[in-house]
Amino acid sequence: MNRKYFKQRFKEQEAAVDRIKVLFDLAKQEFNKHPERSSHYASLIISTAKKMKVRIPSRIKRFICMECNSLLVPGKNLIVRSIDGFMVYQCLKCGNKKKYGYLKEKKLKG
Repeated sequence: MNRKYFKQRFKEQEAAVDRIKVLFDLAKQEFNKHPERSSHYASLIISTAKKMKVRIPSRIKRFICMECNSLLVPGKNLIVRSIDGFMVYQCLKCGNKKKYGYLKEKKLKG
C-alpha cells in the first residue's frame, strides 16, 4: 500500500466524522416535531460509523441508544441518575442502561 491510499482514507474518515456531527445536530433539531425522523438520523450515525470504521465522538455517543437506535433527550426519553460515582443513563424506549464514571473527573477538579 502506498501513502496516497492512507491519505485518501484519512480524508474519508474526517468527512464521515463531520457528517456524524451534522446528523446529530439535525436529530436534535427534529426531536420535538418528528421523533421518528431523529431516530432515523441516529441510526444513520451508527451505520456511517460502522461503514467508515470511525469512532462516534463521545459527546454524541452518550446520547444515542445503541439498542433501539434512538436519540436520547434527558427528561423526554432518558433518565439520568447518579449512583456511586457513576452517571447511569437509562433509555425509556427499550430500558437499556449505560454507566459513565465521573469520580476521576471530580478528584482532578477538587
